[in-house]
Amino acid sequence: MPLLASIFSGLLLALILRFPAISWLAVLTLVPLLIVLLRGGLSLKYALLFGWLTGLIGYGFHFSYVVSAIHIGVFLAALSYYTFYVGVFAVGVAFCGRRNIEYGSLIAPCLWTASEYIRAHILTGIQVGTLGATQAEALPVVQIISVTGIFGLSFILVFINVAVARLILLRRAGTPASTYGWGGAAAVMIAGILSYGYLSLWAPEPEADTLTIATVQGDIDERGMDQAAIRRQIFARYRTLTMRLNEIQPDLIIYPETMTGSYLAQDSLFLSFLADLGEQTSSRFLVGSRYLIRTADTYGLYNSVFLVDSAGHILGRYDKNRLAPFGEYTPLSGWFPSLASYRLAQAELTPGEKWAPLPVSAKALTGIGICYETMFNADIRQVIRQNTRLLAIISDDFWFQGTQESREFYNEGVLRAIENRTPMVRCANMGLSGIVDTHGRTISTPLPGAPGVTYGTVHLRTTISIYTQIGDILPWLSLALCVLLITWCALPRKQSNR
Repeated sequence: MPLLASIFSGLLLALILRFPAISWLAVLTLVPLLIVLLRGGLSLKYALLFGWLTGLIGYGFHFSYVVSAIHIGVFLAALSYYTFYVGVFAVGVAFCGRRNIEYGSLIAPCLWTASEYIRAHILTGIQVGTLGATQAEALPVVQIISVTGIFGLSFILVFINVAVARLILLRRAGTPASTYGWGGAAAVMIAGILSYGYLSLWAPEPEADTLTIATVQGDIDERGMDQAAIRRQIFARYRTLTMRLNEIQPDLIIYPETMTGSYLAQDSLFLSFLADLGEQTSSRFLVGSRYLIRTADTYGLYNSVFLVDSAGHILGRYDKNRLAPFGEYTPLSGWFPSLASYRLAQAELTPGEKWAPLPVSAKALTGIGICYETMFNADIRQVIRQNTRLLAIISDDFWFQGTQESREFYNEGVLRAIENRTPMVRCANMGLSGIVDTHGRTISTPLPGAPGVTYGTVHLRTTISIYTQIGDILPWLSLALCVLLITWCALPRKQSNR
């Protein structure tokens, strides 16, 4: 029974991570595992085993794309890392549950939330696959993250799982009547979240400055092509697609990550190309390209976004701060040089030094996120707090061609928009491009992984969300409560004198 329960939780976890249409199952995903952990009598060794098995199945399916996109060794490393956290979660719940079912119940949402937060911030930091992110397409549910942040939604979902598990365990003798309190609290949470969500979605967008923006998705697969052929295709396709925007005259046109096939700052031909397009569209451009610094004393190779005016002049640059492990740099390469063989990029990239928005217009200071950076809500929040009124995300997504991951990365951008009540535009070379408003509602339908353009007018951010103001307080409170509960449960019990 315990083995089957952990397998069942793992399968449910795999399903909600993979298929957003059944995200409602997140309120039941951990119930089978929690029943095993909370009913008592389970050794910590078996708790670790069952938690590990749940994580192995759930995240094994989720990270399967890494095998083809990067390397099976990276897949095994990521899977081992994620399953470790689920194992620790199971041990913590079982340990506190042995002392008292209330302690086990209370530590479950706290420990899961704290684990997700720690995983996102230590070592390289990995924030893929949070439980809260499974709700990205359930807009009434996910509006609450403008208050709690994405980790807060994970807390709520695990709390509801605990309540359901406790109600199922009511049939067991000795289960305390406080279980009804857990059920009632979960019901209040659900009602509150849905009420807040629907009221937020029904409220009209506030009066604000607007900006007309467009994305150009080239859908160019550079693999197996020589550099000359790539350049010819880039110029031909992006000219054709951009000319579709001639009548629209957008304020800002966005091109994908590293799309120039060159170092834009030294590429006078491409800057002349942009000037020609700008003359016809009267638009400014955000362009993804490499940036190279090489002097006698300094070397840096950056993944950058350039702001270019309609005359082809570079007005500003953002350098990617959070590089993708094994995609753009090799973690722990100083200790283990052999790990470089797993890196996709031919050279190690240099991280940027600051999170700085770009002034795409006098009224629209724009925060930039490049690909992997979208996952990290604390980083994006840091950008938004600098009076940013629009979030622009660019990506390539060729790694994820034919997989679900491009949709997941797109949804992460939607989550960042909702958390910070800031409109978001995403432009990908291959994958999903689109525009959403401050509540995550689609303004322009995402392109289905094909060449094309998407455009729309957004109302720029006018308010500061509660999450933008306070940040991730809930994960820190969860971590503090975990320490207190584990310490309390570890103290020896006093023996009563009879």
